[in-house]
Amino acid sequence: MSIRLMAIAALGLLPSCGGVADPVRPLGSLEYRRDGKLIMAEVRINGAGPYWFIVDSGASRSVIDPRLASELRLKIASQSSVTGTGTGAVAAAIAEPLRIALGGADYASEPYVIDLSGAPLPKEVRGLVGSELFARHVVRLDPTNRRLDWYAPDRVPPLGKGAFLPLTSTGGKLYLPATIEPRAGILLKRELRIDTGSESSVNDPSAASAPLVASTTLGGGLGANFEGVSGKYRSVRLGPYRFTDIWGPGGNPPAIGMELLQRFVITFDAPHDRIHLAPAGRLDAPVPHPPGTVRENAGR
Repeated sequence: MSIRLMAIAALGLLPSCGGVADPVRPLGSLEYRRDGKLIMAEVRINGAGPYWFIVDSGASRSVIDPRLASELRLKIASQSSVTGTGTGAVAAAIAEPLRIALGGADYASEPYVIDLSGAPLPKEVRGLVGSELFARHVVRLDPTNRRLDWYAPDRVPPLGKGAFLPLTSTGGKLYLPATIEPRAGILLKRELRIDTGSESSVNDPSAASAPLVASTTLGGGLGANFEGVSGKYRSVRLGPYRFTDIWGPGGNPPAIGMELLQRFVITFDAPHDRIHLAPAGRLDAPVPHPPGTVRENAGR
């Protein structure tokens, strides 16, 4: 080896003799549990726990139930209110900064304290892991192996086959672009809020104009449920991936939930404004219609 190469090697600019680069290691890694289509993970709050939380990218910040907040003697910084998938505002307090540990590493959070007793969640759930995890880190969800890995913002793991889509992160909310075809001849460009805390497919007001509809109860999260209409979209397109003849709720704002997201290994890369989708199962698996009588849409 020349003197120049020896100097470069000493600075760590050459690969090791084996020629194998250091693997990209996650900050945190865990095997999660599923409840229906939802992701349940064990977390620690300021070292206490573990407690079961739902991983909910649709929550603009993490949420702790008041009973757990009382157990942990969390201090409240301010009072606020939030909206969810239901109607009306929900009272919320904001706790002083704390640390949430997930899969062996922790991150800073100023969570909401919100009563979750009225939400359709398993009784052991004590809170929600919200979008600050996704907005500040690279996060990979693998539904096949039920794994969640999260990485430093400058450390992107190998991704393999799949497709990148733009990812917008604003105000604690994450969005990806989609094209919705509620019926033949109507194409709608949408920015869908990514909601891993929802079991739905695609939520969009245009469902009410689909050829087949069903009256059903919408909401199913924070806020009051309400009577609405679900519809059978002719198609929904996410980048190169097209789903046909799928049912979805007709609520607002537009969002995408785990019914479709669970068909991919998803790598959220908000620090670089992109999301990677790699098919992990049958993209053409049927999406069943909600409870209620299906009828032809006479008003279409």
